[in-house]
Amino acid sequence: MKQMNGVENNMSSTNSNGKLFKHYDFPSICNSVYESAMKKLISLATDEKTKSIVSKLLYEGEYGNFSVNSNMTSPDNASHEGDRRINYASMAICAPDTFEKISKDNIILFHGTNSTILPDILKNGLQSESEIINNGKEITTGEYSFNKPRDFISFTDKPDLALSYSLQKPNASSNAKSSFSVIIGMSVNEFDKNNPDIRRWSVHSDTPEVGILKCLPSKYIKMLAVPQSKIDEVKQLTLKYNLDNIQIVPAEDFVNSVSLSHDCVGSHYVLDSSELIMEGTSSFSKFKKEDVKELATSPDRKLGNIQKLFSKLKNLFLTKVKGNNKDEQSRD
Repeated sequence: MKQMNGVENNMSSTNSNGKLFKHYDFPSICNSVYESAMKKLISLATDEKTKSIVSKLLYEGEYGNFSVNSNMTSPDNASHEGDRRINYASMAICAPDTFEKISKDNIILFHGTNSTILPDILKNGLQSESEIINNGKEITTGEYSFNKPRDFISFTDKPDLALSYSLQKPNASSNAKSSFSVIIGMSVNEFDKNNPDIRRWSVHSDTPEVGILKCLPSKYIKMLAVPQSKIDEVKQLTLKYNLDNIQIVPAEDFVNSVSLSHDCVGSHYVLDSSELIMEGTSSFSKFKKEDVKELATSPDRKLGNIQKLFSKLKNLFLTKVKGNNKDEQSRD
């Protein structure tokens, strides 16, 4: 059987769509923290259906045709899968409607961004930095690369990571007086070796990611998570671009689910739904490029340097973005 980071992956299944899902075995996932979180989550399930869903997710990593693993992101290990199991079990408890929508179509690849770019995404697709620049546009969402524009868009299968990306303010050059978080979801069922629209790219990162080269056409966007107060506004945008098939869910569901996940594992990182709507812009333009180079000199920027970098960035303009442990070709 396939070895994943030294741990035998002795669990696999195929759903009704013919998708093969692989998992780490339960003993490799269930440490003392996971066991404690598992007991708490099962105790919070208020009815038999929810208890059954939560138990299957925590013990098996699956529920029906849904799997917590995309089997597309890297790096991956038992710890990351354990986080995903806890994330989705929390969502099944806190936000059953959103979990049902996600699980129905295996919408488990997410990209977190800012509303300043949403109209362009719905019109032209989700474009990489290089595509945006080549088309004569400016990157205004607060995302940035250190050396050269990236040729891919990064997705993660960890809801908590996608949420943290979406909390980044846009650049000052966007002239946005206010903006809001947007989490874009796509289904793993869309990935097909014969699909010319979706070209997969390996991302060198310390957190689970997969890249899509150049552009993801908007027809492959299956879900948008935005603040509850912005759902009607975003719904009108999707109708404008004939994308009424996109499901729109409250981003608060992600906040509440991730908050419960953090609480279950004893994390002190506090999330607040009010942060989904942001006033003003970041002051990234005041952060000197030389400062970045000093902290990120190697091609593979690992945990130590990147934590220092984001600590400094946080003091300047980011208040709730967790350290993203990635190299120059990752989503920063």
